[in-house]
Amino acid sequence: MPTFQEVIHLTRQLSAELGREIGIYPETKHPTYFASIGRPLEPKLVETLNRNGLNRPESRVFVQSFETANLRALRGQLRGAVHRQPGHRRRGPRPMPPAEVLLSTPTDRSPY
Repeated sequence: MPTFQEVIHLTRQLSAELGREIGIYPETKHPTYFASIGRPLEPKLVETLNRNGLNRPESRVFVQSFETANLRALRGQLRGAVHRQPGHRRRGPRPMPPAEVLLSTPTDRSPY
């Protein structure tokens, strides 16, 4: 299984070969559990995005999780790298989607 850094390298290589930018969709798995045992996922995620110049509004990084608390916290640490999934536009009140919960752009405060 490739590391997150290896995935970033692969997307850069393929983007250059194909002549188009390929996005990255990292998902935090069980963030509450890992935080409870002293191994939070978010600091390493933010550090890796920063180190690779991907923590910027125009990056094609879509952070996702089944939980929402960590996504809300990440919104304050990421400069535009957390986006609404394309096609998931909120049109009035509705229940949260049963699959991945994605954050919107920083100007929209809905968690999906």
